[in-house]
Amino acid sequence: MSEIVMILASIQMMFGDFFSIVSIIGSVILLFGSFTSLSKFGEIANWSILGLIVGALGQISIAVTQQPVEKIGVFIPLLPEQVNVLLMGSLLMLIARGFIRKNRHDFM
Repeated sequence: MSEIVMILASIQMMFGDFFSIVSIIGSVILLFGSFTSLSKFGEIANWSILGLIVGALGQISIAVTQQPVEKIGVFIPLLPEQVNVLLMGSLLMLIARGFIRKNRHDFM
């Protein structure tokens, strides 16, 4: 079990920036798309949720293994706190989208 956690932590240290950025961009698109009548955002939702889940699992695995991490990612090196903020923002936007879609008739 600990080998799987170490692998997840290693993947997060390499690609955590990518996961968090894909998740936040997808969540922004989905949030603004919730105000339209178009519902053609299935693939974007899949990528956003996948980035959020994999990124969160990676951050949890880094915390469990207690590896010292200065920067996360190779594309845009980010601090672990920045990745946490991006993932939390993505989660909050997805929750807001669900709330807006559920109560759309009240907003329009």
